Amino acid sequence: MAWAPEQRKAEPQPRDHRACRGARGRWRRQQRKWGAEVVRWEKRKWADLPPITKNFYVESKATSSLSKVQVDLWRKENFDVMCDDLKDGKKRPIPNPTCTFQDAFQPYPELIRNIKKAGFQKPMPIQSQAWPIILQGIDLIGVAQTGTGKTLAYLMPGFIHLNNQPIPREERNGPGMLVLTPTRELALQVEAECSKYSYKGLKSICIYGAGNREQQIQDLTKGIDIIIATPGRLNDLQMNNLVNLRSITYLVLDEADKMLDLGFEHQIMKILLDVRPDRQTCNHCMVTENSMIVSMLWRTLKLEK
Repeated sequence: MAWAPEQRKAEPQPRDHRACRGARGRWRRQQRKWGAEVVRWEKRKWADLPPITKNFYVESKATSSLSKVQVDLWRKENFDVMCDDLKDGKKRPIPNPTCTFQDAFQPYPELIRNIKKAGFQKPMPIQSQAWPIILQGIDLIGVAQTGTGKTLAYLMPGFIHLNNQPIPREERNGPGMLVLTPTRELALQVEAECSKYSYKGLKSICIYGAGNREQQIQDLTKGIDIIIATPGRLNDLQMNNLVNLRSITYLVLDEADKMLDLGFEHQIMKILLDVRPDRQTCNHCMVTENSMIVSMLWRTLKLEK
């Protein structure tokens, strides 16, 4: 058996706290420097943005005359609609619901005619409450089940938003509205609704993974106003510089919770890097009531700008 002298453990050396504090200080200074560089880069990136208009709402006399008791009763009787302002600081007043199409779109008679042609008699609850909020240019997260009218809740204000920007459509160098959906089936449904309620000649295109990529690329060059897309295919076109997202001023994430469940968060964040930060954002079309997901959407997608 071999013998070896007992190994002595090295005595622990006293920690140089001054060196640690110095390293932490240098790291914090470097972080501040990087943060300042990011801010400067963002300012340069968006320095030449054209102006954007968001508020198109004209409250009708019937809507403005509703008392708090009447509004509370309407919300209770219509699936117990609940509203809250998630922005930090002083709470903004929640607009009264618009109980008729005339109340919501009085300045836009063509839009009212298109809706009535489809046979609708009155707005669905999510539409009544969402329209006055979105038309004021306020970002929105909404919770609604499938089949409750959520698509028209964001499409109608989107049509008005696109048609009334200070820059003419032919001079915008790209689409103005982007609707992201988790599946091809939902994207096709939304595109069908755009065509059904066509307004002022707005053109839409549906982009999804199983579609003809070359045809989609060609269609993007034909003066498109609205893109309805799944995140994967749009991210592919974006990374290859085949689509201009800088012109987007109205962003919708339809069934945003499902997109997160399917693992699209990374692609969505990449897409948002090329969409102007002062856009209007609507996530009022989810199919979940999970408050944790709602909170994550508010933080991750930076709706508060």
